[in-house]
Amino acid sequence: MLTIQLDQTGTNGFIYHQIYTKIKDEILNRNLQPHDQLPSKRELADTLKVSVNSVNGAYQQLLAEGYLYSVERKGFFVESLETFHEAGQLKPSSLPADLKEEPIVRDDWYSFSHISVDTANFPFKSWLKCEQKAISLHQEAFSELPHPQGVYELRETIARLIGLARGVKCYPEQLILSAGTQSLIHSLSSILPADQVYGLENPGYRRLYQMLKNNHHRIETIGIDQKGVRMSDIHKKQPNVLIITPSHQFPTGVIMPISRRIQLLNWALISQTAISLRTIMTVNLNMAQTAYRLCKALIGMTKSFIWVPFLNHCCRLAAELHGAAAAFIKTL
Repeated sequence: MLTIQLDQTGTNGFIYHQIYTKIKDEILNRNLQPHDQLPSKRELADTLKVSVNSVNGAYQQLLAEGYLYSVERKGFFVESLETFHEAGQLKPSSLPADLKEEPIVRDDWYSFSHISVDTANFPFKSWLKCEQKAISLHQEAFSELPHPQGVYELRETIARLIGLARGVKCYPEQLILSAGTQSLIHSLSSILPADQVYGLENPGYRRLYQMLKNNHHRIETIGIDQKGVRMSDIHKKQPNVLIITPSHQFPTGVIMPISRRIQLLNWALISQTAISLRTIMTVNLNMAQTAYRLCKALIGMTKSFIWVPFLNHCCRLAAELHGAAAAFIKTL
């Protein structure tokens, strides 16, 4: 016997949902046994003095969720379900103390993290306007898988920007967009041979070191002197992939002079025969004019000493763009 008390005022929700909830509770509490037949829709509607549509809505919801099954020309029946364990039968789970999170009040806090952004100076209004405009013009893009190198129109704009601001001629097909340098280095390491030796500055970006270590890459640390990375360490350890920050080295703040930059480029040229032309330089560049010229010169050099030996491999030069989107300029 199915007994249901309904709130006709609607305070406890729609009528069909009240019927659905009551029947579901009866099934879970085993007041309705597996394979028991429920009243027909019209019969239950007459009993509860509600519309047939309300009962049908409740039955269809229970049917969709697996509480009922239907037999043609016979009606609806209770599905056979496993019994829930009582709460007292289960051992209460406890979260380890070191995993528990407590709310942190950060009033009057100042962040000295190198990856944080000062939101007080961020142009949110301008950003939102650009975002709304982009969404209105490219709504169809939300239903499509993006190109793995990034949206072509954005790469085309960045290529023009690099040409005007840095004097570097490149094509949209030579740009790969990502959320930051770390993800770009991860992409680079995935396409290079597994036996590459990565040279990282010491001290330097810890996250980058940890990412390469977690991916089981061989890492050699390169010391820092007053001019940047030590050439003696580079000659001694001979990395295949050298990752440096010539402008405002992190965390020392050392700016690499042009003399050391020329030494690095000459080492890269000489090493092409000693290490089978596998030298790659991944460089973070700021907006200084000397950096523009270095970037332009480096790309010109890679065409002669990296393109041939790598064949189908890519040489990608990492360049930070406004501290957010980053791109790789690759020479095929």
